[in-house]
Amino acid sequence: LLIILALALIYAWQPLRLTAQRLQNGWQRDLAATLRELRQHGNDAATWLTLCGLGFLYGILHAIGPGHGKAIIATFTLSQPTARRQTLAIATGGALLQGVSAILWVALAMGLLHRFIADAVAQTLWLNRANAALIIAIGAYILYRHRPRRRHDVHCVCGHDHHHHDTPTTSALTPWAAIIAIGIRPCSGAVLSLAVAWSWGIAAAGMAMTLAIACGTALTITTIALLCYHGKQRLARRLLRDETRFARLTQTLALAGGLALVILAALLWQADGSALPSPTNPVGLPR
Repeated sequence: LLIILALALIYAWQPLRLTAQRLQNGWQRDLAATLRELRQHGNDAATWLTLCGLGFLYGILHAIGPGHGKAIIATFTLSQPTARRQTLAIATGGALLQGVSAILWVALAMGLLHRFIADAVAQTLWLNRANAALIIAIGAYILYRHRPRRRHDVHCVCGHDHHHHDTPTTSALTPWAAIIAIGIRPCSGAVLSLAVAWSWGIAAAGMAMTLAIACGTALTITTIALLCYHGKQRLARRLLRDETRFARLTQTLALAGGLALVILAALLWQADGSALPSPTNPVGLPR
């Protein structure tokens, strides 16, 4: 089953990514057009609202497509002993951290290092690589923590007089690992649009748009997290009288999620070079 899921993910990854990218490019053009209008007509309240509204919708669309945030929050929620409040904190914190990460990166690249737009976007490759490495580490830890263990009884040859259980002895994964793994990789569209706003002297509008994108992303990821959480709770209630069966189901979900994270991180690492927007990306950028 795990092999079939892995093959299905590999087969469907590229078409889903390209479809989502085409839709996002359309929203990026609208964002660029709104930024240009704001640059030409000054601080108009209606244009600010339009910009933030488009950013919010873009964030929802960006989060609907295949991505690392959904995989991380789903795996973490299904495999780790998290409460509802903790699940919401991971989803919201990770999405908002994406916006903060984009702002800090553009401020560093263009504000302090005086890089060009294409350089600021292209050099997010290092953040993407760090994100892929962190996802691999999380996936590997989950696989290690939930690995199958041999079960011994009282008469086993190991000489122990107590029962050995299949429950893991290592500590649960900290929620901060999931938050950082989601948020360290900024949305490339947000970085691109913010870099345009920074170069046009309307950095405040660009930051507001970026935070609106993060809020839209948070809405989608939070919805997915709640679905996973309540689905797990419903299964727990159904299997309440059969703790062994529920433990095995949790272990299977954890192993599947850990393997999916490792495969996803490998795909992200491999696709980083081609997935970054090019300097000639037709989103209304100045040459």
